[in-house]
Amino acid sequence: MDKDLEDKITQQVLSETKVESILNKEDGSLPFGYCKVVVDGHEKTLVWMCNHDAKGNITSVFSCEANGVKEKKCDYITMKEALFIREELLGDGWQKMKTPEVTFSYAGDEDKTLNRKQKRALAKRLKKMNKQNPFDK
Repeated sequence: MDKDLEDKITQQVLSETKVESILNKEDGSLPFGYCKVVVDGHEKTLVWMCNHDAKGNITSVFSCEANGVKEKKCDYITMKEALFIREELLGDGWQKMKTPEVTFSYAGDEDKTLNRKQKRALAKRLKKMNKQNPFDK
């Protein structure tokens, strides 16, 4: 396969792929994830995560990590309470947690074209990423 055709196929596969963060969606649905770094003598990282658990209950988890020690507080809450907590945290300067950036690469020279096996692996990864969020109902 020539390089131009391969580039067109790769671009088509990538252009049809939509990768969305599962945290803090635009529609305001769960899961939520927010964090704040506090410095009062020493640095603390505060994190709040909220989502449905395996039984369908909405679980709120606050965690704090300071000097290598991590503490957690877990509670079952309602959706109304979750939205209230989120608004209060945002008002206090908490930031949305960022999900890791996804990149694709393959071993070898950069000028080397993808072989059939690598193309299949790339297409399989992209298909897997396009699946619905398992937390959506």
